[in-house]
Amino acid sequence: MRTLCAALTLGAALAVTACAPGSADPVPMAPTGSAVEAAPGPIAVIGDSMALGVNSCSDVGECPAASWALGDDPTVASVSARLAEREGAARSHVWAAKNGGTVADAIRLADKAVAERAGIVLILIGANDVCRPDTAAVTPVADFGAQYTTLIDTVRAGLPDAQIVALSIPDVMRMWDLGRDDPEATARWNASSSCRSLLADPASDAAVDVDRRAGIDETVRGYNAAIAEACEADARCVHDAGAIHALDFTATDISSIDYFHASASGQARVAQVAWETLAQTFDG
Repeated sequence: MRTLCAALTLGAALAVTACAPGSADPVPMAPTGSAVEAAPGPIAVIGDSMALGVNSCSDVGECPAASWALGDDPTVASVSARLAEREGAARSHVWAAKNGGTVADAIRLADKAVAERAGIVLILIGANDVCRPDTAAVTPVADFGAQYTTLIDTVRAGLPDAQIVALSIPDVMRMWDLGRDDPEATARWNASSSCRSLLADPASDAAVDVDRRAGIDETVRGYNAAIAEACEADARCVHDAGAIHALDFTATDISSIDYFHASASGQARVAQVAWETLAQTFDG
């Protein structure tokens, strides 16, 4: 197992709020070269709304074109698009993702990747385990760790030669910090039932709310430690050493539809880190 220990050279964030090709300069693709070490077969993503590009484009809902993993929007430069550029041909796609999906859902979704004999499996899951209707519904760190290990084991049992890429959970506190003083963002959050564990009373500085948010932050960090540990136990798993969690998103990286999901530029930044993580497994 290898981690992303070297400092990443991240492309500048693209100020994009829609997915139309040509709306911004494309992120440069990796140069073509030697083959990837992973087994042949489709590239799969196991994930949640971010994998599906929810609210990353100009319209409400899923926008797979903007997916950091399998999308075809050139302004995002997804992992699959970069891989196709490198290999000279596109691999088929397996969408094992669910809007609102948790790590428990991911275990079931993994069957899709196994059934299609995926050679590369990208995993980004966990935000919905902490973004719950209230703090009592948040998945405990120990339970998350056990379920994530089961997820890795499920993929490995069905796909013994596949390359697994396990990615850290984005910093949800950063998303809250970007919007807490924005009246439009807080109005959207207050009108929504999503992620009340973090976004309830978003402008409040009362001790109870500060402590609640600190608990959410601590939980995400615990999840990320569990992701790293589960990946390290598998010889053909590589993880990002917390690089996605460390991304310092800007306001343009967050969707103006709900101030919660990633915009196309946010998707592009995740794609960059995910690609550099996978690239550690390349020959030469």
